[in-house]
Amino acid sequence: MTCYFIERLADWPGIGTCVPTCFMVALGTVGETLHKATLRIVGALIGAALGLGAILLLMPLMTNLGDLFLLLAPVTLLAAWIGCGSERIAYAGFQIGLAFYLVVLHGSGPTVDMYTARDRVIGILLGNVVIFVIFTTIWPVSVGSLVRANVVKALGQLATLIGLGGAAGGEISPAARSAANMAFGQAIAQARAGLVNDPFETWEARRVAAPRPIDATVVAQIGRLFIPVSMILDLLSLPVARELPQSARDAISAHQQALAAWFRRAASWVSNGEGAAEVADGLPEPPILSGPDDWLAALATWRRVLDQDVREILDKTGPLPKPGKASRVLP
Repeated sequence: MTCYFIERLADWPGIGTCVPTCFMVALGTVGETLHKATLRIVGALIGAALGLGAILLLMPLMTNLGDLFLLLAPVTLLAAWIGCGSERIAYAGFQIGLAFYLVVLHGSGPTVDMYTARDRVIGILLGNVVIFVIFTTIWPVSVGSLVRANVVKALGQLATLIGLGGAAGGEISPAARSAANMAFGQAIAQARAGLVNDPFETWEARRVAAPRPIDATVVAQIGRLFIPVSMILDLLSLPVARELPQSARDAISAHQQALAAWFRRAASWVSNGEGAAEVADGLPEPPILSGPDDWLAALATWRRVLDQDVREILDKTGPLPKPGKASRVLP
């Protein structure tokens, strides 16, 4: 609406491209919006420069449709090549092609009118400026908030997976495990995708985000927690686990449930900052078991890996442990 009023008050219909620019650029977070706006501005400027160069240098020499095709082909190839690239730059390719066509083609044929080209590029730039102002002052939504929400989902799915290992009867449902695996992978993938736009965040957007942002390294570390959790579940699925004495199976189940509860508390802390003390000091101690030496050694090894990985994450982003309490390391 701001762009529409500017266009009407200025009585400048040529900058009407500012209105669709707002629809194309506006996204869920500041980082995404600025990323797309940057690609749109760069692509529009490149396409407009190519178009203006064609109008100045080539249009006076063109006499037939074949000449026009020869002009369009290389620019279209360049725009398509960029558009088929990475998501980080693909949008710029489409903007190069669009801006070039808007500048060069009017109606049913080519043009030598440079005013229309100038007005359309100004409209694109105006739309981007307005979106930048709105999304960084009135409506700032940080990429960090999106990443944090997906990390909360990932931790919740880890809690679900760990809880499967403590289910009554010792049976792990393949369907439930597969669903939790898929949900965890999707949450981590969405968190990583959000971090692509993190460099475009502004100070204002970071100010409204959580005070301890989660970066790509932390997301990768959380993603790697899936490995020891899966290995522990694989070990608990073996027949030897069901042959343990009932007391040992009860101890394993209790530890798995306690560990799942800890991950749920960690998810709650990441989400709203509550339960910091329980997260810092509450990792449950594994029980002392008796049974086949190889199986117990493998289980202890993967539990130690999980414990060390979790503590590495806590050392970087988590709450500090209570003063005077020594850090525990599994044997």
